[in-house]
Amino acid sequence: MSGRRRALLIAVDSYDAAKLAGLRAPQLDAEALERVLGDPNIGGFEVQTLINPDRQTAEEKIEELFAHASSPDFVLLYVSGHGVKDQFGRLHFAMTNSREDKLSSTAVSAQFVRDRMTDSSCKSIVVCLDCCHAGAFPPGTNHRAGEDVGVIRQLRGRGVVVMTSSSALQYSFEVGKGASSEVVGDDDAPSSLFTSGLVKGLETGEADRYPSDGRIDVQELFDYVQEYLNNRNAKQTPGLDTTNVEGKLYLASNPEWAPIHTALDASVLHGMRSARPEMRQAIVEVLRGYLKSGDSTEAEAARIALDKLTDDNDAAVAHAARAAITAGQASDEAETTYAAPSEPRTDHDHTIAASKAPVATTSGKETTVEYLAAKIGRPWRRALLAVAVVAIVLVAVSWIWSYSKPEPPKSSLFEDLNYMNVGIRMGMPGLSTMDEDDARFSGLEVDIANRLGQQFYRNPRLFPVSAEESLNSIAENKADILIGGFEMTAERKQNVDFVGPHLRTRTGVMVKSDFFPTEGIVEILQPGRFACTLSGSVTETLLRSSSYEVNVITQPNLRMCEVALKRGQADAVVADDIALEGLALGSSEQFRVVADRFGPEVYYGIALPRGAFEECTKIKEWLLDFSKSPEWRGIFAANFPDVDFNRYYADESLIENTSVCSKE
Repeated sequence: MSGRRRALLIAVDSYDAAKLAGLRAPQLDAEALERVLGDPNIGGFEVQTLINPDRQTAEEKIEELFAHASSPDFVLLYVSGHGVKDQFGRLHFAMTNSREDKLSSTAVSAQFVRDRMTDSSCKSIVVCLDCCHAGAFPPGTNHRAGEDVGVIRQLRGRGVVVMTSSSALQYSFEVGKGASSEVVGDDDAPSSLFTSGLVKGLETGEADRYPSDGRIDVQELFDYVQEYLNNRNAKQTPGLDTTNVEGKLYLASNPEWAPIHTALDASVLHGMRSARPEMRQAIVEVLRGYLKSGDSTEAEAARIALDKLTDDNDAAVAHAARAAITAGQASDEAETTYAAPSEPRTDHDHTIAASKAPVATTSGKETTVEYLAAKIGRPWRRALLAVAVVAIVLVAVSWIWSYSKPEPPKSSLFEDLNYMNVGIRMGMPGLSTMDEDDARFSGLEVDIANRLGQQFYRNPRLFPVSAEESLNSIAENKADILIGGFEMTAERKQNVDFVGPHLRTRTGVMVKSDFFPTEGIVEILQPGRFACTLSGSVTETLLRSSSYEVNVITQPNLRMCEVALKRGQADAVVADDIALEGLALGSSEQFRVVADRFGPEVYYGIALPRGAFEECTKIKEWLLDFSKSPEWRGIFAANFPDVDFNRYYADESLIENTSVCSKE
């Protein structure tokens, strides 16, 4: 489940206390940052901005920000203004009513912010400070006050990234009137160099580097800002601390990649970002298919994606991407031919040359349209040609529509001519999950459902089912077919037909990354330990009937087992190892799947009611072809980057020998 993205921006440029000089940049900085963070194609944050708040208001909003955040959320706090320290060296952020002689009661302390972060359930926090600096006052330069306050040390915490505009012994410069000759800018639009770098890196996508993957993580943004400041000869060195953060924190999306995000399947993006070159090369083949899809939006997004891959650091991937683009261009050019008479001819003193008549024709022979146009003369010729072109376009569109959108065939299984009802298991990252915010489904088996819909000219209507209710959903006609993580067993084959397997797997074990049992699975599943698995699953039956005496905890989905493992309520999650691979990939390296597997091999198949022989056979034929295609490898790589495809691959003979399609 993806969490909410929430940002609080606090900008203070006006102070009641005479000792705290006014600043020109904070409000404009905050407004610019709000624009890019709130853009759904860039930051996608819910942004709240406070301009010149008093201390009480600021503290209330900071407390709300962290108290209302849950574990999967991403929270950003930005403060622009003066940072000052008290007599004990403790950092405070000055608000509009702050006084230097009463910092504890009038300013927001760094300790207050740190305590709120510590109390929060959120595990992804970025604190961005354009303040808190010290040093001599350069002549002609507006600066932000403070001395060596150890900013990062005072805000460091678990899961917290701290980014500062300068080190503890430097000033943060403002651009504009009064600035030194080393810092230049528009006098009418003063801004902080640091925040200007943040905004530009995000808004242009230039911060997306190493190589570009459509996302901007905190480290990439910091490196961009550092370079931005160096290029402007700013005498400040930004600071970044990621000591207590596991994995990467992605702050924003590259807006140049927006068409790819909106038009193409999410699996394409995952595949493009894979660390394995062969996976990225497989995605090139998927993008070739999008180029031929007939949907102009999808085709354009595919071209953009392929263009990105032409810069891939693997020569084979880059070459494949360039070849795909070239092939796509050749295909486009081949779709249109033009009239080209062998030589110009004259009629009524008007020349009709090939370049004047872009009308579809055959090898040099004049068309009826050309002949009539020549007889009528120039004024009417253009009108007639225009009418003819429109007529040809309308006929072509009608012809294409009739052949590309065939009437959905009638089916005893799929009674609805527009939809097919697909039961799918939820909470299985990589295989099938549903985003609770927008109710969108994603995963490898969701991709399969979409492709099956294309085979039967129906839109798949997905709905979640648990392992316990899966067979009932078919018996009660709620589902036409079942896909998500549905194991093909002899017992189930007595009630339903199966096509597959599309994946083969075995029982695996996932533990915390810092747990390394010397005796493998035996040590993990020993008496006194707790293992969490899916209720009603084959794995539950296996655990309860095996020689392992581990205590079994059951949950309706693997996400809840993951939570139990995080909280220490379980020592391991036991399930099909392909499902555990998905969980581990999304855990920011908190969990790992142990190498050992146990139990018999398990087959994932597509289940449908007995007797739907025609539909069952068609699905089987499709799966046999699909399993051999590069697209299948590409889809797997996109949903399970860096996971060995061959470990889970089911070949043709296995599909042929395991599928069951009954006639009655």
